Amino acid sequence: MPSIEIINLLTKCWNDSRSYWDNCKNTAWKTAVFFVLLRVMYMAARALYVRIKTGEWSRIYKGKMVTYFIDGLYITYLVYVTLGMRYMGMRREVDLILFDDFRISSKEYHFLIENVLLFIPFGFLAPATYRFFGKLRNMLPAAFLISVLIEVLQYIFRCGKSEIDDVVLNVAGALVGGILYKILYKTGSVVKQFLFPPRGKS
Repeated sequence: MPSIEIINLLTKCWNDSRSYWDNCKNTAWKTAVFFVLLRVMYMAARALYVRIKTGEWSRIYKGKMVTYFIDGLYITYLVYVTLGMRYMGMRREVDLILFDDFRISSKEYHFLIENVLLFIPFGFLAPATYRFFGKLRNMLPAAFLISVLIEVLQYIFRCGKSEIDDVVLNVAGALVGGILYKILYKTGSVVKQFLFPPRGKS
């Protein structure tokens, strides 16, 4: 039955994602803390600069600390899944035929779903971290370029199959994440206020 196949695909996606996370979580936590420390250093340096220049202390914007912490977790996970868990020389292929991946067996569609899921956090976190990406016309090209960069690096280091379908699916995931962000930001929910407080200078 189709419903059973969908459940099996989603279960496979969940198990894969959990396995990837288990393998990189220690590095991810350290990276997240590092991102927060960089943010603290930036704010301190900026405040000191304003103090020296104007004689007054600038306002310290602490609201995005949670966002930067999550950024660190996500970036580590993204790098691990696309590059880190592979080894150089394992594979070098190029497939520029659009939707060629969709010819696989339906039982293998979890690979396609995972490519979409992988970039949903990007579409969500990019506008939450930087105001410039609050518009889809700015965020989607960034997702496209990052996905292309990943495919190029996989080709250079011979650690994967470089496919146009991966780029399309990644951008689709970023679009979903961007729409979710817009919905959440417009609701004024408690979650929004906790994660993404009113934007000041970043």
